[in-house]
Amino acid sequence: MDDPHVLPIQKARLIARRIPCSIKDRAPPAIEYPKAKAPMLQEVFNLDEGPVTLIFPESLSADSYEDLASYFQLFLRKAKRRTLQGVEARGITGKDIAGKDEEAAN
Repeated sequence: MDDPHVLPIQKARLIARRIPCSIKDRAPPAIEYPKAKAPMLQEVFNLDEGPVTLIFPESLSADSYEDLASYFQLFLRKAKRRTLQGVEARGITGKDIAGKDEEAAN
């Protein structure tokens, strides 16, 4: 009647002693950001929901500027998607938001 998949209690205790600590007791790994190669600037935009902070090099090459513009376009598309998901849940249509975008652009 012994199940070969069940460890004897003595063996289970021995295995438990070998485990140093649980993952929750460990400190999260530190995030290491690349070092800045130039002086940095910071811009803060206050929105109703909270501040938006941009930190960026004081000078950018033409290629880096194009990359940054692409990243901002991607960020804004994702932000719009999150906004549309939130407002549709409250009964506001995507057309309402799109209309406000067009008005702001003019």
